[in-house]
Amino acid sequence: MDNIACLVQCTHIVNSRNLRPIHAKRFEDSYQKYNQMSKKIFADLLINPNHHYALHIPKQMKLWGPLG
Repeated sequence: MDNIACLVQCTHIVNSRNLRPIHAKRFEDSYQKYNQMSKKIFADLLINPNHHYALHIPKQMKLWGPLG
């Protein structure tokens, strides 16, 4: 359940209309936690391109603002 909660938090941050620098950090922390838990839960799965692209979202939010 914590794994899904991390994704929900990431989704809320990305779709937020008001962003501050702390939101990029929160996204990064939540997504990192999601990845760590996913590796334990789904040990045999490989990283998809979308999972890699999501690692760049904090930088994009800092440069461009809200993405949603």
